[in-house]
Amino acid sequence: MEALPLSADSVNLANSEVMAFHSKRFAVEYGKCGAVHAEEAAILQAAKLGSTSLNHTSIYTTTFPCLLCAKSIINSGIKRVIFHEPYPMKESYEILDSKVTLKKFEGVNAWAFDRLYRATNDND
Repeated sequence: MEALPLSADSVNLANSEVMAFHSKRFAVEYGKCGAVHAEEAAILQAAKLGSTSLNHTSIYTTTFPCLLCAKSIINSGIKRVIFHEPYPMKESYEILDSKVTLKKFEGVNAWAFDRLYRATNDND
């Protein structure tokens, strides 16, 4: 299984200013919010950048994908979802469970990792 550096969170955070700008512009021009969920943003960003196919790749999310994101994940060809927190939508789990491998993330989350390993100044 090929693993692209595709993370819903990292794509969302890395492009937060750009996405915020586009969302605000869309809202001003059309009177509606143009924001998308992080999973959708990651998939769209890969397509926009001309990424290789997402077939048989993995996506990492902080929260289990909602039903709309689950459909996008399946249609993009992603085959493995690694999530940190569960999501209380039964339909989302059912649609993903039959099409992709689901794995709950085990390990230190990004915030805890940062707190544990951040360089500190001894003078503080």
